[in-house]
Amino acid sequence: AMGFVGPLHLWSVRNKPRHILTSTSRGAGKLSLFWDVSLINIDTAERETIMRNDLSTWYGLIRFIVLSFLSIILKWITGGRWKINPPQATVMWFPDLEGNIRGRVRVAITDLSSSFSVLSSPTNG
Repeated sequence: AMGFVGPLHLWSVRNKPRHILTSTSRGAGKLSLFWDVSLINIDTAERETIMRNDLSTWYGLIRFIVLSFLSIILKWITGGRWKINPPQATVMWFPDLEGNIRGRVRVAITDLSSSFSVLSSPTNG
């Protein structure tokens, strides 16, 4: 698989030699960190979104900011006794050689935390 090329991410897919996986952004701007993963057919230029990031739209971004703010306020008002799980944003996807998304890195701004998850079986959705 290919790695990361500046703000654009490209991966080759072993079982589909005329296809590539790439990062695509929708509503939150071209250089957004919160991108979807799409499969592109090189011959026909057809694009299929295979993994959607909740924060790749303006609605998702605003929802993330509001829930993060509410999480911080609730934790502060109650002295940490009550808290809601802060929302997390996926900032990186990890496809395997077959083009299946197998892992991701997620971050939460409220606790300045991150998590890495790996799927035991491949998925594209």
